[in-house]
Amino acid sequence: MELFESEVNLFVEYMIKYDRLFIGDRVRDATYLASAKQKASLFDFWFLYNGTFYALECKRTRATSYPLSEIKSHQQDNLARVYKQGHVAEVLLNFRAPRKWNRVFRAPIEYILRVPESLKKKSINIKDCERDLVEVARVPIGYTPKGKILYDKGQNVPREYMKFSWNILNLSEKEFQL
Repeated sequence: MELFESEVNLFVEYMIKYDRLFIGDRVRDATYLASAKQKASLFDFWFLYNGTFYALECKRTRATSYPLSEIKSHQQDNLARVYKQGHVAEVLLNFRAPRKWNRVFRAPIEYILRVPESLKKKSINIKDCERDLVEVARVPIGYTPKGKILYDKGQNVPREYMKFSWNILNLSEKEFQL
């Protein structure tokens, strides 16, 4: 699991532990697709929260734009199928360059699919994201020395036990500190 996915996974683990309205998991890579005779993942994460089903694909770049060709056709197709059933299907775009920026945006699959036509572009840049998408806040999640998840609600959590994740549901501070 790469860095960005592990950060999102931390949020999912936290929500499963502390919110009784949340159920979800990471979709393991290399799901066998018999019709394609190849291994491919459906998407990276799924969860059910407050009666809404979410399917998420995580993508990371060190550049200021993300090429749409990096979102594989089977991933787009699977997310589109989820969306057509009336659920939330999104690509989480992480723009990350050490000591420069680390930002995440929620890109609905319907936006991803129409970018080439409507914007006449083959990539999405940070300016597009700032204009069209919702930015996701970074949140601290602490661990006790024995590895138990502990949200930093003002406790003095030692830095070595502090990890960061992304508030992908944009929950309020009160909702997040369950």
